[in-house]
Amino acid sequence: METQTRRGMTVGKYTLSFVALLLLTALTLALSFAHLGAGEWLVALGIAVVKSIIVAWFFMHLFEMSVVHRMAGVVAASLLAVLIVLAMADIWTRPKAINPETPAWVSVPNRPH
Repeated sequence: METQTRRGMTVGKYTLSFVALLLLTALTLALSFAHLGAGEWLVALGIAVVKSIIVAWFFMHLFEMSVVHRMAGVVAASLLAVLIVLAMADIWTRPKAINPETPAWVSVPNRPH
């Protein structure tokens, strides 16, 4: 028997989303012991994105909101993604003297000392 807690939200849905978050957290922990190489951060970022969507959709009741509120969430997430990409681009394009882990495909300009 489902108990209604809010508009459209039941205890079963809360429990299901909580269990999904626990499983994704366990997957994140397992990922810390599995060495996937250079793509490891992409998998971890993907898990984090899925967990944040679950939290926003169920626990912040985004599914109950109007389209305007949903679009505000999408715009905020998009701006955050742009900031993350720009920060990563900044780090990847720094000279090797500053960042020794710069990928080989990044060209480092000759700078006078």
